[in-house]
Amino acid sequence: MARYSAEHKARSRAAIRTAAAKRFRTQGFAGTRIDDLCSDADLTRGTFYAHFESKQALFNDVISGPYDLIERLRSRTPNALKKGATRTFRDYLNPRNRSAVLSGCSLASLSAEVARANDSAQGAYADAVAQLVDEIRRDQPQVSREQALSTVAIAIGGLLVSGACGSSSIANELEHAATAVVTTLLNTTTTAVEHPHSKEAMEND
Repeated sequence: MARYSAEHKARSRAAIRTAAAKRFRTQGFAGTRIDDLCSDADLTRGTFYAHFESKQALFNDVISGPYDLIERLRSRTPNALKKGATRTFRDYLNPRNRSAVLSGCSLASLSAEVARANDSAQGAYADAVAQLVDEIRRDQPQVSREQALSTVAIAIGGLLVSGACGSSSIANELEHAATAVVTTLLNTTTTAVEHPHSKEAMEND
């Protein structure tokens, strides 16, 4: 039996994950077939099962990241953190980018799928949201945790609802409205009242 190098195995696994992420985002979990993933990655079913015990295990792995939105925020230069975050979310909510973002952002396009998934997938998604919140607040003390959480909810929720509205004019209005709110949240210094169940509130109990 042929033995493959660690590098070859890593490439095979990455190819499966890339194919899966694209199909999960565009066709959903139920609509994605393992045979199609293998065809997309130009690999056999045997290779698939050498890396993942099931489609659910692969889905959980995809949900663990990485996420383009988080990586874009991490790429901000130290002297342009606040401006970089605002620009990133404006691009994220730009109607001209809607199709590309919906087909490329697992945080948005797979949120409903994760809500119906198992605890492992939901835990991985929650971890990604926490990373996003932390990245928004990196070296930006003027952005409270509540503001960062609101930014995530409005940006991802706004994109989902506008996407569901298709090409109607209200879809553009929704994204413009979400952009305005997010821009205000990221550029306003406030003393936010933390939710009683928020991380900071619990740490201070």
